[in-house]
Amino acid sequence: MRTLALASCLTLSLVSCENPPMPSTGGGSPQMHSPVRPTGVTYPAEAATTRVQGVVRIKGEPPSRKRIDLSGFPSCEKVFGESGLFDDSLIVGPNKGVQNVLVYISEFPAAWSFAQDAEVIQVVHDRCSFQPKVLGVQVGQTVEVRITSTVRHADRFISAFQAKVGAEFPYKNVVRMVPKTPEIFCKIICDVHPWELGLVSVFDHPFFAITDNKGGFSFPAKLPPGLYKVTAIHERLQSIETELRIAGDKEYIELELAYN
Repeated sequence: MRTLALASCLTLSLVSCENPPMPSTGGGSPQMHSPVRPTGVTYPAEAATTRVQGVVRIKGEPPSRKRIDLSGFPSCEKVFGESGLFDDSLIVGPNKGVQNVLVYISEFPAAWSFAQDAEVIQVVHDRCSFQPKVLGVQVGQTVEVRITSTVRHADRFISAFQAKVGAEFPYKNVVRMVPKTPEIFCKIICDVHPWELGLVSVFDHPFFAITDNKGGFSFPAKLPPGLYKVTAIHERLQSIETELRIAGDKEYIELELAYN
């Protein structure tokens, strides 16, 4: 299996315990917005010539990751012991590559429409974190969050734009959402552990990627010639936008994006 003004939020809850959870703010504060764009012309896949890949780095010395205080969460303390648990909102590799940056095509040369992907995307909630923490899906794909930990959790989606959000009843250790409209940074939170945050972005096209532990990314398919806009967004850093011109004379284009 394979950020603008907030509207009134729809919530989808999952409780994995008998005790009622305490409300949570969901950790970080990335703003949600909906990147809706005009469509209508079938994407000319046969004209695609060039694959786009690259790396996202940070300039200067990144802040050190803070250790999370687990003193009020004995189950988590037992899991992590002396090694502890560290904040994952900004992870920078030794080459200053930034992990968990969402990179996507935000403007295309034409109002192309794309086929939907039906694959179910799974997020595993284990060891007091969501894996993957940041992910992208297409409109209509099912996002399934599954608790595999023995630690008590209470997970839910927070979405400002999805028309339908539903839960399975009775509550089980799984929660699902099928997004109907594009959205950047729909949140997955746990009402028991305020540091736990997942971010789901929804697109009407497949040209998006999440950076790995070295800051690297690659779009899943080649692109036709034309002028594009590429956007990179991270939960703690400002967004980056850059123009990308594909002439059709190269098999690969390497992008290097940098946060100051």
